[in-house]
Amino acid sequence: MAEIGASVVASTYAHSWIFDAFDPYDPFESTARAYTELFTVRDEPAKEEFLVRMIRGFGIDGIIFHNSRTCPNCTNSQYGMPSRLTEKTGVPHLIIDGDLNDLRCFSQEQTLTNLEAFMELLEQKQQNKRRAPRCKIETSANEPPSFAYPLNTA
Repeated sequence: MAEIGASVVASTYAHSWIFDAFDPYDPFESTARAYTELFTVRDEPAKEEFLVRMIRGFGIDGIIFHNSRTCPNCTNSQYGMPSRLTEKTGVPHLIIDGDLNDLRCFSQEQTLTNLEAFMELLEQKQQNKRRAPRCKIETSANEPPSFAYPLNTA
């Protein structure tokens, strides 16, 4: 990612294997509890809510989804989630095809081409942001002007 000027600041994958709820003094109950809290077993609305919090909390400019061909439970690009997140947050997304086990499902050249195009899209979006007015002055006949700064919608 550094080759194309990008940084990955958040991931759901690593969170899928962290068992915060596990208690070694109560292994059976806490294992069950831990497994129900994993990202991969959550329903779509819970995943979406979590991702929106990550997007806004980290100030993410773009979302990359990995479409794992042989692991549909770890593939969050199904059921329209990427489009819904882009619609809710204004943050564009990219879906990369691949697999964790079968290299035949992955093309390095195609992935790099898609990433480069996605980075161009993000750069254009940043340039448009810089050209946008930073604030607007709101005035009223009886009050001095006040400055209203646009909220970050992402």
